[in-house]
Amino acid sequence: MLYLLLGSSCSLSDLLRHPSMLTFRKNAGKAPLIEAEHKDLSALSLNDVHGLLRDELNRYESPISIQDVQ
Repeated sequence: MLYLLLGSSCSLSDLLRHPSMLTFRKNAGKAPLIEAEHKDLSALSLNDVHGLLRDELNRYESPISIQDVQ
């Protein structure tokens, strides 16, 4: 769902085969936990939510490049 919100035109199976996603899946149990921030998204515009999602993707060591999955 996240890749759809970010405007990706690839299929989910393509995204799951992406090298960055494979690295993320392999390291899922080893990565340190990130303190969760809970935000009320109901008061935000779609552009604000889109920006928050991009910010969250950028918090990872190896973020998925949106250009790579399009």
